[in-house]
Amino acid sequence: MKTTRRVYFFTEAKWALEDIIKQRLKVCRFFDLNDPFELLAAEQGDMAFRRKLRDWAKTLNEKDGLLCFSESWRNPLMWSHYGDRHKGICLGFDVAERILQPPINYSPKRLTSAQWNGVNLADPPNGLREALLTTKFERWKYEKERRVILPLKGLVQDGQLFFKKFDCDLKLAEVIAGPRCCVKWKRPLETAIEDLPARPRLIKARLAFKQFKVVTQKLENSVELGFEAEGLWQKCVCLEPHF
Repeated sequence: MKTTRRVYFFTEAKWALEDIIKQRLKVCRFFDLNDPFELLAAEQGDMAFRRKLRDWAKTLNEKDGLLCFSESWRNPLMWSHYGDRHKGICLGFDVAERILQPPINYSPKRLTSAQWNGVNLADPPNGLREALLTTKFERWKYEKERRVILPLKGLVQDGQLFFKKFDCDLKLAEVIAGPRCCVKWKRPLETAIEDLPARPRLIKARLAFKQFKVVTQKLENSVELGFEAEGLWQKCVCLEPHF
């Protein structure tokens, strides 16, 4: 029985390299996400309910964070919006199914307020809590998002930021350099993964020739050769990054 799911995290190249070197992933805060409706998917026409819902959201934001993944790395919109306009890197993780939230429910309408009658919003039942955590407006569906909700207590803290260490629940399996990723990141990425317990697969991505899609660059049926060929990377004039 499968116990993990491959999911993908898009970021700028510099942050991806730092994540690999430090073997950790930054945990987001709900109120820092780009969707202003986070945790507020229910109708809020009633003022009293609106206040209670926002108090619940504030409390949750103070004690929990989340990791946001996509089920696919091949959507060019994801690279444009989260992968530094195709210059960034996507990290593929094998995440334990037991910690993944159900797939996001992309809905054209807000959750109806009737189902919240008599509910203690300070401690909502699991079904309604899950609905608030996994309901988003349908226009976000291109993200194919999966989430991991984590208590901030017990995470690695660095200043005001929180991180989850790579472990048996969060295994780095793929490092995918975007179609426009600069060649200066190639060698640092190769060096960084040498210190990992299990070597992730290195992939150089390119734009598909016949579809609106991002695909694997291969040479002679070898993914590794595609990554290793410097001519397939974006040329740049910057010096090698130093950490």
